[in-house]
Amino acid sequence: MNRTQTIDGARVTIEDVRAEEGFVTIDFGVQDLKDDRRSAAGKPAALLPALASNPPEALPPHYGRLTDEVGRYFSLVGASMEEGGRADGPEARRAPKANSAVFAPPENLRPGTSRRLRFRFSLEQLPLQSSREGPEEETGGRAPGGPRPPIGPFVFDLEVPVRRVPVVEVGREAEAGGIKIVLERVVNSPARPEAIVRFDPPDDGRLWTPRLRRDWLAAKAAPAPGQPEGGRWSLAMGEPAEGRSSLTVEYLRGVTPGGSPDGIRVICGPWTFEFEAPDP
Repeated sequence: MNRTQTIDGARVTIEDVRAEEGFVTIDFGVQDLKDDRRSAAGKPAALLPALASNPPEALPPHYGRLTDEVGRYFSLVGASMEEGGRADGPEARRAPKANSAVFAPPENLRPGTSRRLRFRFSLEQLPLQSSREGPEEETGGRAPGGPRPPIGPFVFDLEVPVRRVPVVEVGREAEAGGIKIVLERVVNSPARPEAIVRFDPPDDGRLWTPRLRRDWLAAKAAPAPGQPEGGRWSLAMGEPAEGRSSLTVEYLRGVTPGGSPDGIRVICGPWTFEFEAPDP
């Protein structure tokens, strides 16, 4: 596997690839080997992967895509990108920046098999976040005369073993505010861990959704939970559980079918569950 490619002063290195039934996660570094890269307007620029969750037919050809050995498209469902700051010196700007992309296959992958995948994308030369003002901001990121062309494509052919997602059967119950909640299990996926909970909501015509307390992301709002299946809810955890773990449902939020603000009601917990997550 050729894990490093360099094009026009930009180096991309595949750091890790993980495949499980429902997701493929690719961690990769992007390194700018040029001392003073500039955008089309002459401002300090960063190299950012061109990635988007739109279907391939709706994307420019330089945007990233992951396909399998027969050309089937994997949908992008999550990504994180590291970008330097305007105050960074040349050495900091040349340091590798960590990026990660999570893709969902067109159908679940089979554990115990290996899949041949192709990851193809280009890098966009965009103004650093702290310098996106003036002509480029006023024209939606386009300086007069157009942006600098993307760098690439970078093409990596990968052979990846498919691993089974570890599931922690919990089966614990907690009660608060007259409501019992059961944490049935934790789907401890490295790519997208989730807790499966079940409860009987108050019979008042509202749609009730549980919200997690996430101490490691206290400054950010928890994502909206998935739709219930048979009274069960799938709650995104943010990080997989390790060893002795604790998960807390902070509150239940009830909304009337019309979504009127006057119809919102909250039942506060907490409902806390402790469990042991085996080592991966």
